[in-house]
Amino acid sequence: MQILPQPEPDSCLIHSQAFARSLHINGLRADELGGLFRADRGRPDWPAIAARGLIRIRCDDDPAATANADPLDYRLERLTGGAAWLASGQPGQLRLQADLRCDDRLLPGPLNLVLAQQWARHSLFPLHAAALRWQGLGLLVLGDQGAGKSSLILAAIEQGAQVISDDWLLVGHHQGEPRAERLREFLMFRSGPTWERFGALIGQRLAVTRNRDGRRLYAITGEDETADFPAWTGLDRCLLLTRPESTRPQNTILADTDHSSVLAQLIGAAMPILMTQGFPLERDRLFGRFHALVRDLPTRSATTGLDLTDRPGQVLDRLASD
Repeated sequence: MQILPQPEPDSCLIHSQAFARSLHINGLRADELGGLFRADRGRPDWPAIAARGLIRIRCDDDPAATANADPLDYRLERLTGGAAWLASGQPGQLRLQADLRCDDRLLPGPLNLVLAQQWARHSLFPLHAAALRWQGLGLLVLGDQGAGKSSLILAAIEQGAQVISDDWLLVGHHQGEPRAERLREFLMFRSGPTWERFGALIGQRLAVTRNRDGRRLYAITGEDETADFPAWTGLDRCLLLTRPESTRPQNTILADTDHSSVLAQLIGAAMPILMTQGFPLERDRLFGRFHALVRDLPTRSATTGLDLTDRPGQVLDRLASD
């Protein structure tokens, strides 16, 4: 994902390398937005940004003038951090609170919603999920918080897999191929048994730092993107991780899963408000992409066990198999 400055004052462009589509943003500079997407950049000065007024976001095939439509004609959504004005199939606008304070590297609610809506107009969707390449196969990893996505990514890094992202992706199809692209240029890990097992080894290879809340951060650099951390991958398999009912099993458990479970997980990991009647164009395009992913990707559910830390390579082989 490239964030590029534009000639207009306080404006930038987000360009997707995997899907060859872009969003134009007026009201945010490239360096400010980069502070959210890159861990090696300074954090945005949100009060200064809020003082400029409306932030407008449009797709690359929208005429520039459409971004200046009267926001009073749009649907108003009040969210933590400000308000967004949206209309199905139209550019979006938002205003941030003057006293906005965001947690580290988190998008304010209105900005997150408008970006998701504009990507949905391109039939693409930001997704809280992980992606990696193992033995030449692209894996999309879904699962609720605590299901084990970060643990799986840590094991994959230690085993030399190519990791796209541990949490935030742009997903869709390009020329018929399902793809996943990294949205944020860093990985973030919490302390725990898996970090205790793999953290020291990973720290010997990667320049891992600590966030203000104690989580570990690794900023992905341009040199990494062609090697261990490619910007995007084609997708061949989908894994639906489930939390164990009590303690972790000794061995990873694999099972078949039904399409409805995968669809429900995709909707929950995306932006559910865009699947409502207020956004008919975005809803139809997203549901179409969700069904296409379920159709195109063999999917299994998995509950990772203690063998992930003892025999990570074998577990990854099992998870990537049909």
